Amino acid sequence: MTFPNLKKIYYQRQKGWQHPLTTEEIGVSWANPYEEQLRHFCRVILGAETPRTSGEDGRKTLEISLAVHQSAQTGQPITVYDR
Repeated sequence: MTFPNLKKIYYQRQKGWQHPLTTEEIGVSWANPYEEQLRHFCRVILGAETPRTSGEDGRKTLEISLAVHQSAQTGQPITVYDR
């Protein structure tokens, strides 16, 4: 994926430098992601949509984020185990 133009570049069939790459433009609506996230959250609370991620995924994301912060603060590696 290239940024900021959002092009997906990949091998369509076989991988390797001798094979052609495929380039695909990703159609994305340009909206405020925080507003869209809040709208989705409200629709989940109202029962109009299902969550896009699970609570377990959220917990893992938070655990990794806290480990990164702790590592930055201490200068030491932090081991995170997948439970």
